Amino acid sequence: MGSETIWLIQGDSRVGVRADRGAIVTHVNVGGVELLYLDESTVESPSGAVRGGVPLLFPFAGELRDGRLTASGTEMPRHGFGRRKPWAPIARTSSSVTLRLRPDDETFGGFPYAFEATVEVEARARGVAIRLDVENRGDTAMPLAPGWHPYFPCPARQKRRVLRSVLHGVELPAPEPFECDVNVEAAADRRVAFELPTAGRIEIVSSENLRTLEVWTPAGAEFICVEPWVGPSNTINTAARVDVPPGGRAAFWLSIEQHSSRNHA
Repeated sequence: MGSETIWLIQGDSRVGVRADRGAIVTHVNVGGVELLYLDESTVESPSGAVRGGVPLLFPFAGELRDGRLTASGTEMPRHGFGRRKPWAPIARTSSSVTLRLRPDDETFGGFPYAFEATVEVEARARGVAIRLDVENRGDTAMPLAPGWHPYFPCPARQKRRVLRSVLHGVELPAPEPFECDVNVEAAADRRVAFELPTAGRIEIVSSENLRTLEVWTPAGAEFICVEPWVGPSNTINTAARVDVPPGGRAAFWLSIEQHSSRNHA
């Protein structure tokens, strides 16, 4: 499996994808303005998760209560395994790529389901669209609760101001340096927008089944994460999960676009 970045072009947009690092979108550059935060050293590290870009959290986002998947009684790590596995490119154009993941001995040990997952990444004129399709090829219902984990650059001193427009009505923690870890209900139209100091107005739109937003930033970090998830941690163990029947499919998607090129730095 190659370790090179796959570059997708559409108009003034340039999107980078690494198939070998979990089908992660590493870059979204619009007219020379980078919309995503990325710690490049974590992309090249042979171990550990990538910090930055848009990691895919599959088959679930968050953590499981007691670390166990109730449906199978097996143990699973935080955010599942999708972001740590190589995905195979199966189709490519100048503006899009489709990647595929199938079970192996490692995944089957924690997630004993016969699935085929594909991710399509498409460069758009003002950003990127990402779609996850999952087929259940087994004979029992397959539980899912995936999400994405987009990182956006933001100076630590301005994170509180930026996130006020995301967390309407939520009392933000007072101490500095500012940090946040909260899951909130997504807007009815699954649309959220905020203004980044260096990248302008960012708008995220997601599929109806991504019903919540996880909003996270650690103290002192120069980024914020606004993450469309099916539900908060442990949702895959609850009735709020997405159950895919035998022979059935489920689809999840999001787009990230810049709607202003103003620079406030």
